[in-house]
Amino acid sequence: MENILAEIKELSALMLKKNHTHTIRLTPPLASTKLKKLGTELKLNDALLSFYQTANGLFISWFSDVEILCFGKINIPKLEVLSEYLTKIEKTDLKEYSGYIQKGYVPFDVDSINKFVTFLKPVKENYEIIRMSPDFSEVTLNCTLESYLILGIKTGGLYHWQNYISKEVFSNYTKYTNDFFYYLVSTKLKPEILESFYNDTATQTKSLPSIGGAPFKIPEKHQIIINKENLGCSNLEIRRVEIALKEKLNANFVWYHYRRNGLEVHWKSDAYFANFQMLPIETIFGGPLHAQEQIWDNNYFKFVKADKSFEEKLSKFYPLIIEEGGDTVFTVENETISLYFISSSFEPQKIKLSFESFIEKLYSCGGISGWQNLFIDEYSKENPLYQDILKGIEHCFPALDVVNFLKT
Repeated sequence: MENILAEIKELSALMLKKNHTHTIRLTPPLASTKLKKLGTELKLNDALLSFYQTANGLFISWFSDVEILCFGKINIPKLEVLSEYLTKIEKTDLKEYSGYIQKGYVPFDVDSINKFVTFLKPVKENYEIIRMSPDFSEVTLNCTLESYLILGIKTGGLYHWQNYISKEVFSNYTKYTNDFFYYLVSTKLKPEILESFYNDTATQTKSLPSIGGAPFKIPEKHQIIINKENLGCSNLEIRRVEIALKEKLNANFVWYHYRRNGLEVHWKSDAYFANFQMLPIETIFGGPLHAQEQIWDNNYFKFVKADKSFEEKLSKFYPLIIEEGGDTVFTVENETISLYFISSSFEPQKIKLSFESFIEKLYSCGGISGWQNLFIDEYSKENPLYQDILKGIEHCFPALDVVNFLKT
């Protein structure tokens, strides 16, 4: 376990160099007599005992909010805390895992707030290292305790580094999307760290989406009431959504929310205006108390509290943009985001745009009220509403090529 100390020293230097907000705390080991006594009482295997002979717990936490918000965390409990987990589980923050601990699972790397826990699972005369997600699904990591520690320390516990330990482990997570792990390690840490992980060439070399980089346009002659863009969401929130949905999220959708996790805009220019709210990802999928929920559970039907008779029609949608004239919603299936416009009739109208094209046009026309109607079948080119929306775009954004908003 001597390599652990060297890795922690290197991580500390990297965190300072990158100017990341961080805490690294390695607690000195217990006195040998107390350590031996607790080790015998708790029946710790040799590998785990070897760690506690090096340190009595390890805590690493860091985050960066430059361009993309991301978090990392490692929490290996002190031996006294581990003792409580194993002997008084019902009184601890892992009480919901009591059934597993009673079967001999030993909690090793614990994030009780976000419900990701690494356990040592007894297997005959040995053990397996497994990663348990908030839905209690298990993935065997196929590594030693020491290699788990070294790999984890290299990234500071970047969520979800465990998914990339090896090709075999990576394949267990293919139902989830590319969470830009390779990009985050390369930019927030350093590219050399990737040499220690499985490199999926197709995923690693995939070009990053350009979506979300353009500024939001507002008319030159205008009255701004609200113009607020949120900081992007974190890598942790993306993974929680995917686990809840059991679906991959579209890469462009993920990248956009990494950069901008919702916005609220209200402007007026003569007779034309925008007044909408694009929801942050935690509201789209989880509601305001998502941090307290084990699995996010939300959809458009629940969000608007519609009459029960609309449940079958609306439950497959998720809310994206809320505004007075109608809401933009979407479905998620096979990594595809399909967009719809829902007005007071609660009749979904398909918006004939990809997610990335939708965002591009939303930003270029300032979200002018009703613009989505230009891309649904309900209105013909001759419809007065259709014509008025086009006039509004031309009036508010004379430099914008309105051809991009015409029906083809």
